[in-house]
Amino acid sequence: MDTKPLPVHLASPRSWISRLLFHPTRSPCWSGTLIEFGSCVWLRHSSCDIDPFESGLFGKGSLSRAKPTWKSRTIDKGDKNTVFLEHITTERRKLKRSQENPPSSSSSPSVSTTNDDVWSVEEIKDITDSQDYEQVFLDFFEAFFLIYALDSLIIYDPLDKPLSIDTCWTIFSNQTPSFATRYAVYHYYRSLGWSPKQGTKFGVDFVLYRPGRKHHHGDFAVVIVTDHDNENRNMDWKDLHRLNRVCTQVKKTLVLCYVIKPSSQPVDRPQCLESYKVREVIFKRWSPERNREK
Repeated sequence: MDTKPLPVHLASPRSWISRLLFHPTRSPCWSGTLIEFGSCVWLRHSSCDIDPFESGLFGKGSLSRAKPTWKSRTIDKGDKNTVFLEHITTERRKLKRSQENPPSSSSSPSVSTTNDDVWSVEEIKDITDSQDYEQVFLDFFEAFFLIYALDSLIIYDPLDKPLSIDTCWTIFSNQTPSFATRYAVYHYYRSLGWSPKQGTKFGVDFVLYRPGRKHHHGDFAVVIVTDHDNENRNMDWKDLHRLNRVCTQVKKTLVLCYVIKPSSQPVDRPQCLESYKVREVIFKRWSPERNREK
């Protein structure tokens, strides 16, 4: 697989003939284990030297905020000038706590604190034998994109049996509400070079990140709107303004992504994606002060 595989456009269903003609020597780079109760796929440690996170922001470290950096932060203790995302978050939280709870000059007895529950780097090395115990997991949208669009992942069930694309589609659809619609949006933005991540924290469906930035910021927040009532949120103008205010506070632009699909078409196979159409509208609050003609 190319280290920069995007953009990738939705193609027609691939038969064994097309695979033979266009991908004669290609083999999946990664393998993972399906974890149904966690709605994710755990990537297995392999000899593949291609980092899925560096190749397109695929996956998340189980002991990190995003990129798996636990070993570099705790055991290797690499270049002291290296700043990790976790360090920035820790310092920001310390500053916030100090502002919310300033030191009190009262005579009340202070509570003594100890660091008995904090391990040193040497203790961590002894316990872990300097091995990297951090796991990388993919959500269902990332996993299906890698197995369906890029053919760079093999997914196994807990009994170590490989799963086909159709089987993965069925399992993911049963575990995730409106999986077909949400994956169509995920695939659409992936094909444009974005990296969609779950946007539950901000009350949206996806947050779009641009691969390649060291300390990247999500520029857009995506809300999916369909022409089917059973998949739609019951949103009115007040709800949209609430979402827009949240997105504005975190410096993101709200995008309404409309998915148009045939109402009579079954969604039990990934081939249904061919008939989906995606349209997007940027939602912003109009301010007369900012838009007044000068």
